[in-house]
Amino acid sequence: MPIPYGFGWLTQFSHATLYYIKYPLTFLFVIIYFILNFYFLKQMKVYAFYIRILIISYIFLFALSIILMLYAYYFHQKLNETEYSLSRGLMGLAQSPLISFVLFALYLWDKNKLHHHEKRNTDF
Repeated sequence: MPIPYGFGWLTQFSHATLYYIKYPLTFLFVIIYFILNFYFLKQMKVYAFYIRILIISYIFLFALSIILMLYAYYFHQKLNETEYSLSRGLMGLAQSPLISFVLFALYLWDKNKLHHHEKRNTDF
């Protein structure tokens, strides 16, 4: 299969190097997306509750992904397709803005619901 334009520099690395570099790169991009999601929610001035949910979500996703990988490696002496696919999916979620978008939508819904509740209680 031909190497796409702009990726020729990767041919200087061995297959093993490219295979194992994906783990530190995944960790790096999870950290980058966490910072971006955190910054987005801070800039939107959401309640601290939603920031805590973001932090807990990232801890949960990362921990569950590691547990699945370790389980597959420990019990199968290799990375089983099922655990690896699920772990990769969890890391894919952590490397996206989806969590912060959902939390921001929930924040707006919560804020709007509170506003309507206050308005209803002040109308006599």
